[in-house]
Amino acid sequence: MPRYVVYFYHRYVDFRFAEFDAVLKMQGIHDPSTVYAHPPTALDGTTQSPFVQVTLPSDEVAAAISARCVLVKGIYGLLASGATYDDVLQQVLAEQSPLHPADGTWSFWVDCFGLRLSLQEQDARRLRITSVLDFPGVVQLKNAQFAYWLFEDKGVLTSEVNVKQVIFARQVTATSHDSASTRHLIDKHRLKKRKFIGPTSMDHELSLLMANLALVVPESAQSTSVAIGKVTALPPHAILPPLLLFAATHLAPRGRLVYVMACQRRDTNDYAQHVPSHPRLRQLHKKGRMQNPRPLQKEAAAPSFHYQQS
Repeated sequence: MPRYVVYFYHRYVDFRFAEFDAVLKMQGIHDPSTVYAHPPTALDGTTQSPFVQVTLPSDEVAAAISARCVLVKGIYGLLASGATYDDVLQQVLAEQSPLHPADGTWSFWVDCFGLRLSLQEQDARRLRITSVLDFPGVVQLKNAQFAYWLFEDKGVLTSEVNVKQVIFARQVTATSHDSASTRHLIDKHRLKKRKFIGPTSMDHELSLLMANLALVVPESAQSTSVAIGKVTALPPHAILPPLLLFAATHLAPRGRLVYVMACQRRDTNDYAQHVPSHPRLRQLHKKGRMQNPRPLQKEAAAPSFHYQQS
């Protein structure tokens, strides 16, 4: 299958693969290990790379995944990658095939993760590629038939001064600001733009992320009933167990419950002891940064839950 590189946003890093796996499942790919291998955890004093190489069936599948993921900046067709520019150039030259037809229009973009490049710096990096490789056709910055990207992976920490990886790729999906991308919904539903904000209004980005974790698609919710609640003063420990009980008895088989649990900073780091559980729910993911909301994702265990439904 074709090789691609996924460029993740450096946000909610602990949930990037959980969301990506969920969107793969929406596309009918139930075993993420056939698509990519989880990269090792970043060493102390280094940044987890936002670039992950994957294999996908087609550009169309890559575009659909990129458009749905909140934490994906883009998915690009991988042409070459290496520790240096020479490595990248050698790989592309070894293919001995033109990058695109002679009558095609093209553009070339440069991005460095962890460093804002000036126009002069971008031009210098671009020249290192275009001076060696042949780019036939006419340059067209807007709506070019073939758009190429040169990525540098440096890291965001001040101690990370050297580029760790260079990637040369072709654009196959909509950009993060395109209307086809879920990212444009984040700006649309930003809290500052809402006409009404209540005490329980959820963060716009986290809401969309949780929807993906829960595998929400059109017509996922079949019930049209309306419940009228009432104000109570129940503490969280009295609310969460009934929530899990309701989910265990009402979720479809393999259905998912995703929720945010507010928690205080604990020196003992014993958060797992305070997370409620249910015998018919299997915990899939529980992780998050201390300063951010902590989404918790659970999936109905198929055998026992199926028995409950019958």
